[in-house]
Parts: sequence; C-alpha cells; structure tokens
Amino acid sequence: PESRAPAMGNAVPGMPDMRLGEIKELVETMFTTFTPLYALGYGEALIAEEKAMRSGGGRVIPYRLLTMPLPSEPLASGFVMKLGEVRKNWKKRFMVVLNEADNYEARLFENEVEAPFDRKKVKGTGIINFASRRVSRLRASDDDDVKVFESLKRPKESHILRIAPYWKWDQRRTWFIELENEEQLSSWEDALRFAAWRARAPLNPDPVKRAAFESAYRQTRRELRVWGYYSCCATEEEMLAFLANDAVEDTIMPSVYSAIKSGRAERIIRDKVRETVNNTVGASVRAGWIAASKAIDTAEPSVRDAVAKAVGPILDAVALVENKIADSATGVIRPAVESSLSPVLEPILKLLFSPLANAHAKAV
Repeated sequence: PESRAPAMGNAVPGMPDMRLGEIKELVETMFTTFTPLYALGYGEALIAEEKAMRSGGGRVIPYRLLTMPLPSEPLASGFVMKLGEVRKNWKKRFMVVLNEADNYEARLFENEVEAPFDRKKVKGTGIINFASRRVSRLRASDDDDVKVFESLKRPKESHILRIAPYWKWDQRRTWFIELENEEQLSSWEDALRFAAWRARAPLNPDPVKRAAFESAYRQTRRELRVWGYYSCCATEEEMLAFLANDAVEDTIMPSVYSAIKSGRAERIIRDKVRETVNNTVGASVRAGWIAASKAIDTAEPSVRDAVAKAVGPILDAVALVENKIADSATGVIRPAVESSLSPVLEPILKLLFSPLANAHAKAV
C-alpha cells in the first residue's frame, strides 16, 4: 500500500493508544528475520543459475527454438474518467493498456501520448498492475453495486468498470474507470480482463533476485507464524507491507480495537486507526526494503564472481561425470533397444513413409 506520513497525535476524539512504537518494533523484527534469509536465498538462487548455465557440458542442443519476441503493441488506448484515490473526484485521463512485453500494465496520462508510453510521463500514481485483480462492471440490477454507484456519486445508468484486488487480504487500491457508452464499456472490459488474466506479479525481473525474495518471504511468514494462503501479486515492498500488516493485526491490534468505545463515532475512529497503522507500517517497510535490496545490489558483483570461481569448477566436474555416465549407458542400451525394436518398427515406418516417398519420386 502507498504510505503517507503517519498521523501525529489523537486528532479524532476518543482515539485509543495505537501502540505505534510496538508496530515499528515488529516491522524491525520482520526485517531482522527477512534480510539474512534474502541474502541466503540470493546465494542459493545464484548457484542454481550457475548450475543451469553449465548443465549439458557446453554441448549445443540441436533444433533448439529461439525465444520469440514478446508482443508489445497496446491492447487498448483512449480517454477515460478515473476516480481519484484521495479526493475521490473524477478526472479525465488517457489510458493505455500495454501488452506482454510490459506485463500488461495500464498507464494513465494527463494528455494523449504516442508510443513509447514512458512511465516517467504518467500522472501521479496512474499505473495499474493487473496481477491478481478482477475486472467487473457495476450493474444497476445488483443491490451492492447500487450502493457503490451512490458512494461514487454517479447515476445507476453510468458505465463504470471496477478493478479490484482478487484476495480479501490484498490491500491494494480498487480502481474505478468510467466510459461514455456501452460499446466502450464492453471494449475496455475485454481488454482489462485479458490483462488481469495474463499479468504476472511485478517482482524483480532478475530471476535470481525474484527467486531469493520468494524463498525469503515464504520462510519469514513461517517464522512470524502468519498462516494462510497467499500469492505474490504485488511488488516486493507491497508484499512485505501485507505481511507486516497481517502480523500487526494478529498480535497488536486486538487490544487497540477493544479500547475503542462503542458509539456513533466508532466507525470513524476505527477507520482512522487503520489508516494510521497502514501509514506507519508502509513507511517502516519502505525504509527496511530499501536497505535490504541495496545490500544485495551492492554485494552482487563480488558474490557472482565468488560463485563462478568457487562453484563453477565443481559444477563443471559434475557435468563431465554425468556426461560420461550418460555416454556409457547409451553405449550399452542403444544396441539392445535397436535389436529389439528394429524388427517391429521397420515395417511400420515403411508403411507410413512409402506414400510420401512415391509422391516425391513422381514429383521429381
């Protein structure tokens, strides 16, 4: 979640002690656990990458297909109305839904732009990643959607798409996009649903760092005793904020919530408490993640060099032994297989390929 400066003091009457100091300590404990695991996971993933690169003993794999370039043409583009996150007002934006090359990301610009759709030109926080999101249209026939229309201050006849996190524990923003008519609504709905179906988590594109994070994150959840299903659906910083919030909710917040007095202001106070806690967690996680990722980035060149020098020769020797074993086994197995299969396969192959051979002979 986006983090803003934590609210200072009890601006709302009746606000309980939110134990912000304990929350910050919990986040520090999380990073004390996560950072060594991240470093260890990076080393393990680096060794796995080195092994994969050296497997096969340098032999060229015949008939290997080249990697196809990823599609980069936009899936959709045009002007839409989007709901602001803070002021909750509607603003006109030029929206572009990119293709697989950009992980199906949507970018919102203040004015119409042409390719390349530079991230730096995006207005404010106008970038939508569709990983683990669902796209749906608001319907006047649905009672719950009618309440949403009312909260958005839009008539029930409006053409609005909702882009919401798929999981309840996912605290990312819910987006609302308004179109002019039914035709535009259907067109954009198809494009956005396709993006939501295909988008991957926006983790580091480096497979080594990605694997290191996923391993460290999984183990940190276990160490903090945060149970339940999860999937990596957001950036590393956001995922760590989700984890910290879950731990805070389980260990600290029950006593905070119980201190809120019931009454007309209870909902307002609870929302304010939740906002302040989210902001505190977000700010603490951002600082911790910057430090952890910077440590890995700084150590990367020396660690890569050390792995190549120390592990590389061992992996080469293992690959050489594996190749010798494979060659020896092939020398024994191939004659036996050929002697047993040749009498069976030869007449079958002649039957299958004789029409092709005859046709070729006639054509020539």
